[in-house]
Amino acid sequence: MQRYYRSSKQAFEDHLLPLRLVFSAREAARKSARHEAIEEVLCRIPEDDYRKLKDAVHTFRWFIPCPGEAGAVIALAPLTEEETEQDRDVMVVYLSPLFEDKASDHVVAVVAHELAHIVLGHYLIPEYEQEQEEAVFQLICRWGFESEAKKLRRWQRWKAAFQKGEE
Repeated sequence: MQRYYRSSKQAFEDHLLPLRLVFSAREAARKSARHEAIEEVLCRIPEDDYRKLKDAVHTFRWFIPCPGEAGAVIALAPLTEEETEQDRDVMVVYLSPLFEDKASDHVVAVVAHELAHIVLGHYLIPEYEQEQEEAVFQLICRWGFESEAKKLRRWQRWKAAFQKGEE
């Protein structure tokens, strides 16, 4: 059984939920699978690591483009007055519109995976990729996303093997 530590209202008040941009009435009528997965993950992350995300809220922004959107310019505006420093590094958590057609557990696993990189303070450094990915896997399993993480790992391995076969 899944454990929930907080409501989505709390995640919203903590500025961790992405703002939802709606470009059409049809999009307004339904909630995106990516937004639902973000809410699910933020409500299930244990308190200690959730606090780390809260403390890191100024270091990342969500980028969740609408399906069918060919391009857009998005301002990465500060969430609070303290976040106005020009030299601050901001990571962008990109969630592809392709996830709208994936199983919800797949999207939840990807969201948990990306947030775990933030909690662990990872940057994309190729020579540490394997150990960072293993640390992320272990963390999201501790968060209670073990079945989703294992399924995602199997898919990633299959995809890597498939891509290797195409070369």
